[in-house]
Amino acid sequence: MHALRPAGICALTLDDVNLAAGTLIAGGRVRPLDRLTAGHLRAWLQARHARWPATANPHLLINLSTAGGLEPVNRGYIHAAVHGLGITAQDLRADRLHDEAQASGGDPLRLAHLFGLSDGAAIRYCAELEQITTPDRSPPGFSASPAARRGPGPPEAS
Repeated sequence: MHALRPAGICALTLDDVNLAAGTLIAGGRVRPLDRLTAGHLRAWLQARHARWPATANPHLLINLSTAGGLEPVNRGYIHAAVHGLGITAQDLRADRLHDEAQASGGDPLRLAHLFGLSDGAAIRYCAELEQITTPDRSPPGFSASPAARRGPGPPEAS
């Protein structure tokens, strides 16, 4: 939902989540939680507490290796979690950014504000959106996200 990089996900702490207010602090920015994400966070926190009720680890995500200490899970944990989806963590992030670029009509200011992107990165994602929708007008040097390069799925039978 928030297009965080694996390192950003690993760094999240319990204090970053406020289910009552429906917010998550990521990268120093307060971000709203949608209902689906809030529901998954609530379920994870319950499972986390049931499995490791006495852990002092302040990080949101912990596993068997980190529950007994104070260190976060490593980026490999995140990569392994998305591996089963048939996509990389970077592809998942890029797809989320492209989805928001499309939903906002290619507004780089919205991307920069919502995800904490630099102006240049937000403009690049919006330019890639333009390339995807009108490939004959794409600026040189820009390439679509891996999901966009795969193109649409097979045509549906009528």
